[in-house]
Amino acid sequence: MSEPPDHHPVDDFVRQHLDREAATVDARAVLRRVHPVPAVEPARTRRLVWRWAAGIGVGAGAVAAACLLIVFGGGTPPAAHAATAAELVRDAKAAHSDATDRLYDVKVDRAAPPSRREPVPPFWPLLRDGRVWTRGEQFWFDSPLPDGRHGTFGRDGQGRVWVAVAPRLGLLYSPDETGEPLARVCNLMSLRGPTLMADMLDHYDLSREDAAPGEPLKVRATFRGPGPGEFAATRISLELDPATKAVRKAVQERLAGGEAVATFTFTLRETGRQPDAAYELRGHLDANARVVGPKDLPARDRARGEWLGRFPAWRPGTR
Repeated sequence: MSEPPDHHPVDDFVRQHLDREAATVDARAVLRRVHPVPAVEPARTRRLVWRWAAGIGVGAGAVAAACLLIVFGGGTPPAAHAATAAELVRDAKAAHSDATDRLYDVKVDRAAPPSRREPVPPFWPLLRDGRVWTRGEQFWFDSPLPDGRHGTFGRDGQGRVWVAVAPRLGLLYSPDETGEPLARVCNLMSLRGPTLMADMLDHYDLSREDAAPGEPLKVRATFRGPGPGEFAATRISLELDPATKAVRKAVQERLAGGEAVATFTFTLRETGRQPDAAYELRGHLDANARVVGPKDLPARDRARGEWLGRFPAWRPGTR
């Protein structure tokens, strides 16, 4: 078969056909997997187009259209779609709403007690390093104490905050005791994913940082007001797993009384499996232990005071 001259009617026919085919094909999607090639002189281009059309036919229209886009200078493919910060936070909320158990190391960079609070708040010694297991809104936190014992508290599937004071004594706080100082501090030391992400979507200005392929996705959040409440996080940063959108690292800067309390850093240590009882008070007590709840407030307050007394006291000039 002889090649056509530089000016031949078939050129127009083939080009019109390929243009119609190209209109129905996302040629740039094909180009994402194709490297650009050097430009080709016009006469040579027409001979290549004529051969493609004559030898392959209509069925190759989509590929030919993509090749034509390269040959005639289609340019660099557009950047891959990037999820917005809000979309990433919604994905993280979904990832932390299932029954997956995750263990985080907790690092507390404690500020000096707020100057307007005298004496030092009794909960201050609780703000300490430890480890927390999470499952949705449930958690249990453990921190070793200097006397060899542990400070262990958590939140069960019914929303009750609990404290294992000793193997034979536990404190229980009902879900409606949200203003009780110890219950609030226990929640402060946890990573309650669904609640945290919902708050970020409703009350924070969100932004994201670019990340290289395979690196954690990064989201930043700044509280937008009207004013942070007690123990509110003014700034939050998240590093999310690119595949699962689970939190690999979370940093929360929190206030109390309008002044800094501490910066809490949660770093994912492992994903495993915890028994259901691990998130319940009874799972950390002896079988015949006593549980003191809202119906016996004086006894619970006494036990709380004794338990807090086991933690090292904060002294001015220390952190």
